[in-house]
Amino acid sequence: MLIAYCDCFSGVSGDMFLGALIDVGVERRELVDMVQSVLPGDEFRLRVRREKRGALCGSRVMVESFSERRRNYKDIREAIDRAELPDWVKSKAARVFLKLAEAEAKIHGIPVEDVHFHELGAVDTIVDVIGVVAGLYLLGVKRLYASLLPMGRGFIECEHGVIPNPSPATLEILRGIPVEGRDTNAELVTPTGAALIATLCSSYGSLPSMVVNRVGYGVGAREEHHPPNLFRLIVGEALRESAVEEDLLLVETTVDDMTPQIFSHLFDDLLSQGALDLWVSPVVMKKNRPGWVISILVQPGLRDVVMELLFSETTTSGVRYYNVKRVSLPRSHSTVKTPWGEIRIKRFCLPDGSTRVYPEYEDCLKAARENKVPFEKVYRSVLAILENEP
Repeated sequence: MLIAYCDCFSGVSGDMFLGALIDVGVERRELVDMVQSVLPGDEFRLRVRREKRGALCGSRVMVESFSERRRNYKDIREAIDRAELPDWVKSKAARVFLKLAEAEAKIHGIPVEDVHFHELGAVDTIVDVIGVVAGLYLLGVKRLYASLLPMGRGFIECEHGVIPNPSPATLEILRGIPVEGRDTNAELVTPTGAALIATLCSSYGSLPSMVVNRVGYGVGAREEHHPPNLFRLIVGEALRESAVEEDLLLVETTVDDMTPQIFSHLFDDLLSQGALDLWVSPVVMKKNRPGWVISILVQPGLRDVVMELLFSETTTSGVRYYNVKRVSLPRSHSTVKTPWGEIRIKRFCLPDGSTRVYPEYEDCLKAARENKVPFEKVYRSVLAILENEP
């Protein structure tokens, strides 16, 4: 299985990501052809040149725009739907733009459909997003990973004026994704870069086990050399298709004086912040008191967020955490059509090559409630459809 790792040691933007894809060997002409399915060719020109940052050389992408047109989210979504592109490219690109639009809608207090702004509608953003998704498709990458994302500080200027760094849109997009602070006033991660990483990557942390066969560097516009303003894409074959190993944190605390009703609220908050899994175990504590161990499995970068929630929302006075490894079966997602609408499904690949399939609980529950039918009927119907697949 071909996988790729986004090494964001100096941040990531849409043009840097696109430059790295070209640097690993994706043909510029093929990318332009796919972008032109969404954007008329007379509206842009894609230029690529080799540049150095520090001692390293990479590909810098520059988009020349010949259009003054401003597009909103609806315009872009309709253009993607009409485009003659592979379904995977259309689906992923649409999700990236939706993530951008949802972030802008939330921070400006407007409906997603009304989002109409320079950053989303700009020609270069459309080229970057379609180009990156198309590039991954052309490479044949099946799974994408990323390092922790570095965040600057201070203030940055944009079309809306002076705003804090990282930008509000970037932080909104990166909810639940591990980041780390850097002592710099530079904008290291742009909203477009954040949306691409958040939408396309399945895991964050250290480099996954792989046999490396290609490495590409995308050059950023800032001429910084310490560290060099580059984005690195590492492409290779996964060592194991039967399992994916991750370095995670297990955060725990023990309480014996908290009302159980708080657990529901606490779990909702933890999941919204990006917890991967959580559970409560009954224990007998010192002084023979019954209590609970609250356990939360998270990406390493979420440690402080989770500890803050535990201290503020529970009665605990201490939290412990451990480094753990999780081995997961490779999974993929798709949808099936039912009499009650489309239902997402999860497929897990077992070591012997067989698959295990599960309907998505939330989708089945929503369909059952909206159509006033029993949940079991929807769930069993999906399983029956899957059993009859060729």
